[in-house]
Order: sequence, then C-alpha cells, then structure tokens
Amino acid sequence: EQGIAPKKTLSVTDVFHGVFSSPPDVLRHGGDLVADVLEAHGVKFIFTLVGGHISPLLVSSKDRGIRIIDVRHEVNAVFAADAVGRLTGRPGVAAVTAGPGV
Repeated sequence: EQGIAPKKTLSVTDVFHGVFSSPPDVLRHGGDLVADVLEAHGVKFIFTLVGGHISPLLVSSKDRGIRIIDVRHEVNAVFAADAVGRLTGRPGVAAVTAGPGV
C-alpha cells in the first residue's frame, strides 16, 4: 500500500533558485514570486482589503493554499496579521491596495 508523499517544504533558497531556473515556457509574475516566498515561510493567512493592484498576489497565494481573509479596513488587516504572528509564531501578513487618488 502506497502512502501519500508529504508535501515538500520550500526554503527561501529553493524559491530563489526556482525562479531563475524555471523553463522559459513557464510564465510567472510577481504575485507568483511573492506567494512562493510566503509559502516557504509557512504563511497560512493573508488579511487584506481586496483591490486590483494586489490581485495577482491574492490569486497566486490562494492557489498555494494560503487562506485569503478580506476585512473592511486596512487597520483591521494589520491588527489581524499582528495577532496571528504573536499567537502562532508564524509571519502574519497584511496586504492592502492603493488608496484613493493613487
């Protein structure tokens, strides 16, 4: 009976080398790169005020199993990320988009 192989945990070095050794036919964008680093650091949640400027990051993170939690104000995203960091010892991440007039 074969078991399911455990998911390999990526180190930041693995991510760095993977970026520059990707096959030329694989198109990656900045959201993929940031999501790779977040995954390598064990991030489980991103608290966000969703907006167009950060959509690639959010889509790539969700594809990697990082839970996206939308809040109603930027400050709440930061407070929640801080709480996650303090309670779990893992990096707490807040991602917000550009404000009015930007």
